Amino acid sequence: MPPKRPLSAFFIFKQECYDQVKRENPTLRITDLTRLISERWRDLDPQTKAYYEKKNEEAKVLYEQQVALFEATYGKIQKKTRKMPVGGTSYFQNPGGNSDDG
Repeated sequence: MPPKRPLSAFFIFKQECYDQVKRENPTLRITDLTRLISERWRDLDPQTKAYYEKKNEEAKVLYEQQVALFEATYGKIQKKTRKMPVGGTSYFQNPGGNSDDG
């Protein structure tokens, strides 16, 4: 299995502070918790944000090394393609389903 892409700086931050935010706000839904964490991210001082951006850069370097090792062993990683339904339209382009319904 190919390596997973590295987390963004925001997601590294979110991973580190999620439990604390959840303890402080036990009744909130996950969407509201994420909103609170996003607000904290937005309000972070540049020095702290740079710390998480550096962790992201380190994760990218590690990812590139893992990709190179994987490709040397198993060959080039195949890109996933999204399959369109029969007829070439997605559900959102044709929410009613079959256009022959009359």
